[in-house]
Amino acid sequence: MCHATHNYIYHLLYIPLLGLILAISPLTILAQSLDSTLLPYLDIRKTSLEGPTHHQLDPQFKQAITLHNTAYLTNNLEAAIQSKLLLERFNQQKKSPLYPYALAYLGSVNAIIGKLSPNPIEKLARTTDGLKKLKQANQSYRTVSVIIPILQANVCLAVPSFFKALSDAESATAYLLSVLNESTLPPDITAEIYRLHGDVQHRNGSPKQAAIYWRKAVAASPTSMSGIRAASQLLPNKEN
Repeated sequence: MCHATHNYIYHLLYIPLLGLILAISPLTILAQSLDSTLLPYLDIRKTSLEGPTHHQLDPQFKQAITLHNTAYLTNNLEAAIQSKLLLERFNQQKKSPLYPYALAYLGSVNAIIGKLSPNPIEKLARTTDGLKKLKQANQSYRTVSVIIPILQANVCLAVPSFFKALSDAESATAYLLSVLNESTLPPDITAEIYRLHGDVQHRNGSPKQAAIYWRKAVAASPTSMSGIRAASQLLPNKEN
């Protein structure tokens, strides 16, 4: 796939995802916009599954992702439902290069609907189904793009502990760290992986280990959204 195609898909999926990541935090963080030249590829690990070309990218898929991010950032249940309806169409096209992304984002949007729904039964059902789809996407397609385990880890860390999703977040970040050991990834991606693993360590009751990875995130990309988020996590842990 050509550089321009990868860059186009990156703009569609990764930049809005970073906005979603920031929204998960209870802190208000002022961050610089990403320099798109830092992350020219969505598919960091090249595989035999090629992504769509610019002309093949369905406008409805782009709309689905836009609605997904709008739903999360603004707590808009209607946008989440519309995104889900669009993503379900692509989720039925298992031979499409978009299918791995559709599955992962459908899992995420179901978790968003679970969060926003006023119905307790629907909250449980949607969130459970969303986590299931994200797990399936990560187990089957994580080598397609690091976006998939990054998305799973963020959602698993965001849902209440009742759903027992921390182990899946840990599995996702362990895989992402293995990618870092094998490949040189762009600074922003590297920082996000370290930040996520730091969050997992913190949830596991290991604040010193968490601080180590948060510092790595800051060192990798101090002015990126992930680096700024990690730095904010370090504030109460300077002694570690």
